This record gives sequence, C-alpha cells and structure tokens, in this order.
Amino acid sequence: MRMGMGLARGARRVFAAVLFFLFPFIVFSLLAGCPSSPSEAGPEDGAAGLSAGGDAGAGGEGSFVLPGLGSDFVFAVSNPSIFWEPQPGGGEIQVQVSRSAEFAEGTILLDARTAASGLRLGLGLEESSAFFLRARPVGFFGGDWGPAVRISYKPLDIAMRQVKDCEMAVYEMTNGLLAEIVNRLLPGGEISVSGGMLRGKDGTPYLGLGELNYGFQFGLELLQEEDRPGVYALAPKAGRGEHPAVGLSWYGAAFICDSLSRMFGYRPAYARIAPGVTADAEGGGFRMPAEAEWDYAARGPDAFAYPGGAKTLDPRSANYLRSGDPFESLGRDSVSAGGPTSPAGFYDGMEKDGYKTVNGVSPLGLHDMLGNVWEWCDDVFAGEGENAAEGEAPQDAGRFRVVRGGAWNTRRADLSLGSRGWYKAEGFSYSLGLRLARKKEFTTDSTDGGGKE
Repeated sequence: MRMGMGLARGARRVFAAVLFFLFPFIVFSLLAGCPSSPSEAGPEDGAAGLSAGGDAGAGGEGSFVLPGLGSDFVFAVSNPSIFWEPQPGGGEIQVQVSRSAEFAEGTILLDARTAASGLRLGLGLEESSAFFLRARPVGFFGGDWGPAVRISYKPLDIAMRQVKDCEMAVYEMTNGLLAEIVNRLLPGGEISVSGGMLRGKDGTPYLGLGELNYGFQFGLELLQEEDRPGVYALAPKAGRGEHPAVGLSWYGAAFICDSLSRMFGYRPAYARIAPGVTADAEGGGFRMPAEAEWDYAARGPDAFAYPGGAKTLDPRSANYLRSGDPFESLGRDSVSAGGPTSPAGFYDGMEKDGYKTVNGVSPLGLHDMLGNVWEWCDDVFAGEGENAAEGEAPQDAGRFRVVRGGAWNTRRADLSLGSRGWYKAEGFSYSLGLRLARKKEFTTDSTDGGGKE
C-alpha cells in the first residue's frame, strides 16, 4: 500500500513537472491559434472606427477576415501580394487559393503558411478567370477559415512620374478612373450607397454624388442596374470622363489610395483612416502627396510661381475663374459649356478646336498643378494658408487637411503655384480633387509579400 501511494505521488510530481514545462508552449499555441479581436488588430481600413479585418464574425465567430478585399476583389496585376496585421505572439496564417468557392479537393492552387504579415500569391492570374481566396490563423487548436473572397484580374493603367524621392501621378484623378476603381469595389461590399453619397462600412462619407458641402457633383452619376434593385454603378457624366473628379472627402481619397494599393499588391499606406492620421510615406502604397512633395513637383528646384517660370499668369496656361477657357460658362449655369473643369492635361501648348493653349506642365512633367481643382495633401493643416479651399477658417487643426494648387473658381489674384489652403477632412467640394503619390523605391523581404522594385 505504501509503495502504491508512493508511486501515485511520484506520478503526480512527474505530471506537474511536465505540465509546468509545457505551459508556456500551450499558452503560445492558444494565442497563435486565436484570431485577433478588433482591438488587437490595430490599424483600421476604410474609415475611422472600423477594424481592418472587416465585419466581426463575417465568416463565423472567431474567423480571420482579409482586410480591404470584401467578398469580391479585382487585382490590377496578375501576381499580387496580400497583407494583414501581424498575429499576436507571431502566429502563422494559412492562405489558400482555389478554383472553387467550396475549396474542394483537387481545386487548390495555393496552400501556404507564413508568420509574416503578407504573402505574394504568385499565381499568374488571367483576365478571363476567377479564383477564390481564404485565410485562417494556425495554432495549437487552429482557427476558422475566413469568408472566401472571389478574386480576378484586370489591368489598370495609372501614369506616374518620378519626383525626387517619390513618384506622382501625371494627371489629377479623372472621373473615368475613379468610376473604374469604385465599380471594382462596389460588389465586394467595402463601400455602399447611402444618403446620396458613397460611404465606408461605418458610414464615413467618401464621395458626394449630389449636393456637396460646397457646390454640387457635376462630373459623376450613380446608375442603378435595371431589374436589380440596390445594384449600382458609378459613371462619368456625358463628356466628363477625362475631367478631374471632384467631391472626394480626404477620408474617401485615403480609401481610394488604399484600395489601389491592394489592387497593385502594395502594402496600404493608410491602414487606419481617422482624424490626424497620415500615410506611411516609406512604404510602397499609394497615398496623397506630402505638401513638401507637392510643392517641389509643382514649382521645381527654382520655385516657379507660374508655369514655365513666367513672371505673370497666362490665362491660356491654367483653368481659373474667368480665364476664358472653352469650358467656362459664367453666371449661375457653370456647366453648360462642358466645364467648369477642363480635361486633365488640356494645357499642353497644343491648339484644341481653335483654342491655342500655353504649356502649363510643371518642371517635373506634371499637368494641372495650377488651377482646375485643388488637390488634397496628406498633411494635417497646421499653419496659415493664403486661401481656404472654400473660405472656411479652421477651428480644429486635426480636422483640416492641406490643399494645394487652386481651382477653376479661384480668382487670378489669388492663384500661384505657391497657393495653399485647407479643407475639412470629411467635407465634399466641387473644386477639390486628388493626385496620387507613392514611394517608388522600397524593399520588402520575400516572406512579407514583395520584393525590390
């Protein structure tokens, strides 16, 4: 009996010792296997207050949701990378791509595990094909698969030019380009139509489609598909596809930048879109230009005040109030002549239907840096500007963002390449648009979804 009791006590001691030794590994595995909660996920995507992972429980309680892709996503490159937030404890993520939404045996094209926060898919997507993507955390008990994302590929061309240590879009974002981007995103549920505007998942205003905070939307319209209530498409109004898009809030501009980054396989620059947040300027994702970048791109090393280094502003080199351009109609009706904006790149020194333009291209080769529409910058406004975008003085510096360049409704006396102003980040204006920027040269290791450009 004593011997039996001694053996039992010895067994308990051995079990306790083994449990003590294994406890840290059990805890680590549990943490690695548990998906992050919204508070753990950190950066938000699409709007302030929204978890980067999307709707909690979209693929079942505790499932892992790939940020920003929604249920349907169209990549702009055939070999994209995808990104997510690092898992607690450095846990791994398993990613699968299949030919079928059921991920049936024999249809899996990719099955990869990584402890990094990104992965290059390396599939060679084709325009005529669609695949399905899903992911889950991997740990001691595993984790639920997130909802499958239907993925496809369709090229998208955006002309960019090197500007010092970054590159910027040659043209302001046009109605045609913005409509193409939005129409790729609408089926996936990352944005929705409500109250005459496009909004993020938490209701943050992205794009005004009717009356704006200042003015009205004259370049874009929302079309509802016949026999499909609630299914919409965004389209440029007649003759305005090549005109710069207006009515984007700063939050909407940041969302478009992040969505484009995902389409091209870059790590998003605005993983959290909220008051006071600025872009990761060192990554490769699309973003709004910093004001210093914008200033150099517009004025060049000699800090020109007007296009071409002219001492005065030639009305045939930029679109501003009463410049006399062929798209301008004065009085209450500002749209009857096809304006008030002019097509992106109109002022290139060529004759257009009898109207001889003067070359207004910046020293770095960018069009419409002066006039046409104000352009959002990444910077929070923190100083006196020469002009407010619409005359509203800032009350809360964190709420306002810098705008540069002037617009079609800016008076000549107030317009130069040094003109700067501000506008509320959530606001819509009919004289304010977007020019894309990104850092071209960046390096990420192969486990993080990229390579060296």
